[in-house]
Amino acid sequence: MIATSLVDRLLEMERVTDILINGPGKVFVDCGNGMQEVNITSHDLSSPQDVRALALKLSQQANARLDDACPIVDAQLRNNVRLHAVLSPICPPECGALISLRVTPTQFYTLDKLSEMGMFDSQVKRRLKKVVAAQKNIIISGSTGSGKTTLMTALLQEVPKSERVIAIEEARELPSGISSGLVLLSAKQANSEGSGEVKLAKLLKATLRMRPDRIVLGECRGDEVREFLLCLGAGYSGSFTTIHASSARAVRDRVHALAFMAGVYSQVVQAQFDNFVDVVIHVKKTPRGRVVEEVLELDKLRPVHSKLEEL
Repeated sequence: MIATSLVDRLLEMERVTDILINGPGKVFVDCGNGMQEVNITSHDLSSPQDVRALALKLSQQANARLDDACPIVDAQLRNNVRLHAVLSPICPPECGALISLRVTPTQFYTLDKLSEMGMFDSQVKRRLKKVVAAQKNIIISGSTGSGKTTLMTALLQEVPKSERVIAIEEARELPSGISSGLVLLSAKQANSEGSGEVKLAKLLKATLRMRPDRIVLGECRGDEVREFLLCLGAGYSGSFTTIHASSARAVRDRVHALAFMAGVYSQVVQAQFDNFVDVVIHVKKTPRGRVVEEVLELDKLRPVHSKLEEL
């Protein structure tokens, strides 16, 4: 019997955000206070073959390809669950497979609620509301599970309902009920035959023809950073994205690295970043929960003249 029932039970846990299966009998969950191991009473995951079979079953449910020829999958399992899995020999043979499930909470929080929960104080809350109202372009940085999407969801609720916001994600994480003006688009993975893929960069280009007031990119981690910076330069003020970075001041270098891999000249990236990114908000996991560690308002540091004139 494949342990999909075990996965279903874990997904029903209160406030669960991550489920990690590291091999036979090695199951961990994060319910907001860091990873904790789960005692497995079932024998469904007692061998590497069982874990591999579970990974294959979950990928089938996600209508995505996972086999020896394509041993890595990243797909949408359900509306609020993202699946990532790798098979042996990418992972050690004694594991069979490594399975990661990211759960998007069905309950989303406002800035007021996040402030009450201790993510930031009232002064920071006022600053965040102010930068959204002023249509600043915002990058939210942090590590995996630090609360980037949670904060983005709260910020989006501050956008006036009269504005059309188009959000683009690799896998669906933003809840659709945030605003009547929010439109959600998701990238598409290749099917089991290897066709039908639609990447984030292509969706960003399509978004420009959909009359957005603001553009939201769920995460910058590849060549889509080039298209996102171009969108900011095209005048779509008040746009958001998230990025993996160790600090607010490290975001600029991180964007440079991603753009370089996308074939964009360093001087161009520097000009686009310095002129069009207004605010970087860095979030961090701590023993007491997720916190906003820094709000860096780059527009206040920006020189009067445009760096674009130097190119």
